[in-house]
Amino acid sequence: LPDDNLRVCELEEYLKTCDKQRKHIWAINDRCIVGNDEEHFYRGQILAIDDNKYHVKCIDYGNILENINDGHLFVLSDVTILEQLPLAQQCRLYGIDDSNQIKVINDIIKNIPTTECVTVDIENDENYQLWLVKLTRE
Repeated sequence: LPDDNLRVCELEEYLKTCDKQRKHIWAINDRCIVGNDEEHFYRGQILAIDDNKYHVKCIDYGNILENINDGHLFVLSDVTILEQLPLAQQCRLYGIDDSNQIKVINDIIKNIPTTECVTVDIENDENYQLWLVKLTRE
């Protein structure tokens, strides 16, 4: 994880300083640079287009920015950066159906007292197909 944090910081710096070129027509699954109102820039992938507003996944964080106008979307012209695999990996709780994932995670988080330290250990199998996440109270 520390290496990924470093790569995220390096990507943010690169995206902040690179040339911002606009594109007239965007399509679903296009990769792009997406900016927010605070002038932060991220690698994005367009998930949906609705009334000239875009839903864009920040592929190195996993969050989705909704109702983005095309003034915040820019061409990601650096092929090396464009083709680099996303740094965010989608995870889900084993044995919990998709519709209950967020509810269960929120329940776990709200039951951790703010005065306690919690250690998160992440292990993955040799094929990176299964991640075991352990929360340990200290």
